Parts: sequence; structure tokens; C-alpha cells
Amino acid sequence: MSKHRLKAVRSVSDIPKSLRGTPFGELLMYHNMDVPFKKYDAARIIVCMCMDNRKQLRLPDNFAYKLRTGGGNVRHSEFKVSYAIG
Repeated sequence: MSKHRLKAVRSVSDIPKSLRGTPFGELLMYHNMDVPFKKYDAARIIVCMCMDNRKQLRLPDNFAYKLRTGGGNVRHSEFKVSYAIG
């Protein structure tokens, strides 16, 4: 049995120390903790998620590039990812 388990993120102390202060830590704070949005001029992270529009993340404008694919699968999507980064 794996020792890695999903963990609820309800406060900053729930975010692993290695992720605090990173774009991924910010994503968790925006989406899970209702942290007030900052303004961003450029994306800080790429988020891949299912194309199902019923699923939404709570993120500020310009914080992330969102790639929506069937099932959130980015296999064979190298061009989409490189285009978003470029």
C-alpha cells in the first residue's frame, strides 16, 4: 500500500512546505481557501483539465493557461502545451 494519500487543503499549513510560495501553492490557496485575487499580467502556471465545462477552478484572470482536453489527458498534445508556454 502506498504511503502517499490525498489530503484536504483548508489552510496554508496544509500545503506542503515545498509548494508554499510557488504557483501551485497559490493555486491551492485561490481555489480552496477563498484567498483574495491578485492581478497578473502573465500566466504563472499551466492547468490541464477535462473539457467538461461543469468543472471550474476559482482562479484570478491571467493567472493560468487552461488547457481543456478529453479527460484532462495531455498525451499527444505536445503542440498545445508548447504553444501555451510560447
